[in-house]
Amino acid sequence: MHKDLVTKLKERGKHFFQVAIFDAEKGRYDLALFYIEQSLQLLLKSKLLEIAGDFPKIHSLKDLFALLEEFFPNLDKIVDENILIIDVLEDAYIASRYLGAEYGKKEFDICRNFVKKLWSEIWDESV
Repeated sequence: MHKDLVTKLKERGKHFFQVAIFDAEKGRYDLALFYIEQSLQLLLKSKLLEIAGDFPKIHSLKDLFALLEEFFPNLDKIVDENILIIDVLEDAYIASRYLGAEYGKKEFDICRNFVKKLWSEIWDESV
């Protein structure tokens, strides 16, 4: 069961990543960033589930990163160097659904590249 859920979360995370690309190609960057954030949440939660056997039912990327830092010593450096990207993603999680925030291609590309890099860092595979 545990391994199946890890796989399911990873698959959904990859699916969100692909949906984000689709929406970005249509110029819907607000939704694309929402889906990129969802992809990252599931990436982090699936790894926590694999390592610790559970994951917290929270949505803060910063809190999820903090929980993984003990298992990935260089993760705190990655977070520190990319804190503004993480802030955009956390904002997009709420703003694109409720506040009608607008984002552009540049923000999407930067966030997409960051999340893509994290997939390869944490799971050693691409999305």
